[in-house]
Amino acid sequence: MTNVDPSTEVRQLSGGQRQGVSIARATAWGARTIIMDEPTAALGVRESERVIDVIRRLRDSNLCVLIVSHNIPQFLAVADRSGSCARGDWWLTGWRARRITPTSWGTSRA
Repeated sequence: MTNVDPSTEVRQLSGGQRQGVSIARATAWGARTIIMDEPTAALGVRESERVIDVIRRLRDSNLCVLIVSHNIPQFLAVADRSGSCARGDWWLTGWRARRITPTSWGTSRA
């Protein structure tokens, strides 16, 4: 979040900027784990890319980022580990080196 007047009220910010404020608040308190539920759900393409970039930087700084999302391909690009939960069962969990492809969802079970 650059070029934003610090006196701007959060309600006046875009969706991506609001996500940035939420992430900044969590890291300012020294959180080592951040849980995000659909962090890009209501965002445009550009805002989503910015949020993904922030997630990538958090990951690279050794923070644990747990993301819940329906947009699987978007987050496979930044995940160290990935998995899916359907009807209470975990499917296709694994390390990045063994990451599944979108075409294999639902065909294998961990």
